[in-house]
Amino acid sequence: MSGAALLEQLRSARMVDLTHPYAVGMPYWPGRLQHPFEHIVEEVRPRVWGGCFTMAEHSGTHVDAPRHFVAEGRSAEALKVEEMILLGVVIDVSDQAATDPDYSLTVDDIRRWEHRHGPIPLGAAILLHSGWGRRWRDAEAYLNKDAEGVLHFPGYSGEAARFLVQERRATLLGVDTLSADNMVRTLAEDSPVHRLVHEADGLILENVAHVEKLPATDFILFVSSIPIEGATGAPARVFALV
Repeated sequence: MSGAALLEQLRSARMVDLTHPYAVGMPYWPGRLQHPFEHIVEEVRPRVWGGCFTMAEHSGTHVDAPRHFVAEGRSAEALKVEEMILLGVVIDVSDQAATDPDYSLTVDDIRRWEHRHGPIPLGAAILLHSGWGRRWRDAEAYLNKDAEGVLHFPGYSGEAARFLVQERRATLLGVDTLSADNMVRTLAEDSPVHRLVHEADGLILENVAHVEKLPATDFILFVSSIPIEGATGAPARVFALV
């Protein structure tokens, strides 16, 4: 196939942008080495404008590299282009999350999905649709912090992550919230999803936008993260071809 024919074929597919714009005031994980996004643009000389921004590695729509939880794991610049193009599936738990903000995907949820859509393709990227993305422009609602400072948002359970990584060979788990581990499980079980995925040299994609615009299966996911040397994670432009 020629390059022109391939380009025409790609352009004929529906594209879904899965990236939140990086903007001042966007939600971010609180704590040490976390920093709100800041951006300054100025006229540096007549009719020439330039700017600079500061942010944490794990801000906005971003990839967690294995080094995030594994001291000798791969850092952001070591991630390969070919592992950033994947078949994708979406598992919808928005109904459960609507009544339980701490809901965690279960193995039973996965089996129900497979009963309806067929087995998850080996090596596919898994995106969790919790409905949390609609809160993105309201940082307070997105973090959903209680009186004691604990954040409440949906994520994966350690059991579900283990099933996806070990039984379905998933190399990337994504979510439309701050973290694949919701904070309740992070505090109780020490971030089981991150530890399991990163120990298997896999990636985690967080703060994914517009997951509700994707079908349950049959799309191609593109994750274009910045190769920052030594970084534990990096911002990414993420999109899908349907």
